[in-house]
Amino acid sequence: MEEETEKKVINLEKKTLEELRRMWKKVFVEEAPKHSKKYLIPRLAYRMQEKVYGEMSRKGTKRLEYLADRLEKGKRISSDKLPVEGTELILERGEETHAVMVTDKGLIYKEEFYTSLSAVAGKIMGMSYNGPLLFGCVIKVEIEEREC
Repeated sequence: MEEETEKKVINLEKKTLEELRRMWKKVFVEEAPKHSKKYLIPRLAYRMQEKVYGEMSRKGTKRLEYLADRLEKGKRISSDKLPVEGTELILERGEETHAVMVTDKGLIYKEEFYTSLSAVAGKIMGMSYNGPLLFGCVIKVEIEEREC
């Protein structure tokens, strides 16, 4: 069933707009919106997969919404190398302690998903800030001046 669904999702690209609209009516039991293939395909694919695999978890939904929001705002999704999955980064700042959990998909801070330490640092500091530096993942190296 999973392999069959995967093939159907892949084949959506080959369908005409009219075929996609007919599929939409079957899947959603309503008329397809007047949009392009580019709009219909991901929504049909999602629904088809949802029927086979079940609904996405609340956590997964929040992550996708966060990533989609970043992309819509023209921000990139960070691919910076993070510490090993399962690592908990602790930052003590004043009387507050901030804990960030590293997952296989990114970072979790106060039950929200982030794709970079700098995004978390920005949330904590209230302004743009270098996350790896704030969390002590970067060691500042002082360059000695030498006389020639």
